Amino acid sequence: MITIQEAFQTGRKELLDSNIENGEHDAWLLLSSLLRISKVEYLLDPLKEVSLKDYDLYLEGIKKRCRHIPLQYITGEQEFMGLNFRVREGVLIPRQDTEILVMEALKVSEGKRVLDICTGSGCILLSLARLGGIEHGTGVDISEAALEK
Repeated sequence: MITIQEAFQTGRKELLDSNIENGEHDAWLLLSSLLRISKVEYLLDPLKEVSLKDYDLYLEGIKKRCRHIPLQYITGEQEFMGLNFRVREGVLIPRQDTEILVMEALKVSEGKRVLDICTGSGCILLSLARLGGIEHGTGVDISEAALEK
């Protein structure tokens, strides 16, 4: 039997021993992403059991992170402008500094048509569509990985 707390401590130790910056934070994000639990749920019941399947998946994610694979590629998601986007290897991870670009574009994009060249994850175009009320948007990319569902 493995508890959530034991799984977290194991992952934390592995990442810190591998000199992963923010290892404790990354261990928690991997665990919470896999188990779909909040910090509050963890704190209320740290002795809750983790299935062996989930524990093995968690350790697999920890091993990938120890090899410096970006956390977002392991979890498959990144938050951007308050929205969650799917990401994977071959697609740039949305960055917070790009949010500044979107905030500026929101000031002038309402009711407009938008073309997003090299759309990648689509975070810019989709954020504008969701938050800015654009009339129409088109995203294009040369990368097959970016365009796959």
